[in-house]
Amino acid sequence: MQFRRRDSGFIIVLALCVLAIWPFLRYASLPHDTDAELHIFRLAELARMWQGGIVYPRWAANFYYGFGYPIFNFYAPLTYYIALLFNLLPGFDPVASTKVVLLLGIIGAGMGMYGFVRDQFGRTAAFVAAASYVYAPYILYIDPHARGVLPESFAFAVFPCALWSVDKLLRRPSGKRFLAAVSLLAAIILTHNLMAMVFGSLTFAYFVWLLMVGIGTGERLSGVGIRLTLLAFGLGVGVAAFFWLPMVLEQNAIQIASVIGEGSHYDFRNHFMTLGELFGGMPRFDWGASQPYFKHSLGIMQWVLGLLGFGRILFTRSLRRKQALFFAIIAISLIFLMLPQSLWLWRTIPVLPFLQFPWRLLGATNAMLAVLAGFLFADLSPTEPSTQPTQPQNPLLAATVIGLILLMALPLMQIKPWSNFGDTNAQAVLASELAGRWRGTTSTADFVPATVDVTPREQPQITRQIQQGLPIDPLNRETLGDAQVETEIISPTHFRFQVQTQQELVLRL
Repeated sequence: MQFRRRDSGFIIVLALCVLAIWPFLRYASLPHDTDAELHIFRLAELARMWQGGIVYPRWAANFYYGFGYPIFNFYAPLTYYIALLFNLLPGFDPVASTKVVLLLGIIGAGMGMYGFVRDQFGRTAAFVAAASYVYAPYILYIDPHARGVLPESFAFAVFPCALWSVDKLLRRPSGKRFLAAVSLLAAIILTHNLMAMVFGSLTFAYFVWLLMVGIGTGERLSGVGIRLTLLAFGLGVGVAAFFWLPMVLEQNAIQIASVIGEGSHYDFRNHFMTLGELFGGMPRFDWGASQPYFKHSLGIMQWVLGLLGFGRILFTRSLRRKQALFFAIIAISLIFLMLPQSLWLWRTIPVLPFLQFPWRLLGATNAMLAVLAGFLFADLSPTEPSTQPTQPQNPLLAATVIGLILLMALPLMQIKPWSNFGDTNAQAVLASELAGRWRGTTSTADFVPATVDVTPREQPQITRQIQQGLPIDPLNRETLGDAQVETEIISPTHFRFQVQTQQELVLRL
């Protein structure tokens, strides 16, 4: 009996998600020429720190030519620790573990969107919303394939799940729902620094909107639900404080301003979109080109369905249209922020330039459009939509729409094969840094100490130690003269030397 009460729709959504991730399942390993490389090396470094007995490192000892780099103090850690759990299993390495988390993000995005929309508008609406979301160009191809950004891709799973948990806690409070909401709200912060600002704000705005809609329509929201939801937001922020509090308090200790340098590649002014780009289709890929061209887009089916859903909001009297109106307002706002006409707003709000790319808001916009697409097929009966199998709303039309979504996404699933990733050891990290591709797994001097005026170059002594697979001994022995030094302890963050000398000397690391 318990099994029958479960929603088999999740199995259908899982099948849709498996089809979406099929290129990753078809080809082993991950490509070298995307940000996936950086995340793999970070995971490998985290694993090395664990082996050294450091459970929560804030310093990557082997990065930046072996000088070390405080990336773990400033970069959201959740996806790396989830991947680390897989990395500890037999048969998994940093590449496979990173890939698993990347795929879980896409699957979680579909599952979370289905669950959230199902509770609002019924199962048929949820199927359409999940397909619209997972097969949006930014979520299906650009982030996981073209960019290879593990944390941001995973954030697209956390966000709808967080919306779902907040909605359930507010309407039907319970202990389990409270714990789920706290965990997911903390996960928003711990998944991706920049998207935490976006998704955290949108989740809280949705909560406030529900209070307004509840008051405006006469829906009774219990005081217990409201108080528990507010407490969940507070505790979610508190649980994640082990990460964000040191990051905020110590941000002046690093050169964080380098990520928004005016005129650089990361200057937001260089990345606004045109209406043609936003609403156009994806070009046909030429995988014979050395750098295949692609462009950012909302996806034709995604914005068309979202627009039709918005039209239904305008022409229906259902009380649920006010709930759906939130997603229409946010979608319009996010689209505006991606256009050059919003330049004044980017200059006015201090945190916006740190997003670097206005088109980074495509994923959040696709989430809003997915809910609107679901509303187009919403069950608007007077009673609350059932989470259990019921008579579908326009099932043939919904199936046709989902088929069109998949058809439009097919070009994005014709992925150019990639070669084996290769080693992930400290020697591989150093080789990439010496080749000038990046330093410390960042493209700018994001986390270089603020007191560093001249970026250090590689040191032959440290380079030789890394290349020979030896622990890094940072002691500069050229300043020791006739002194005798015995190295007692070398670990990623702990060194002990015993020095015997007859005269004063400079001990330099």
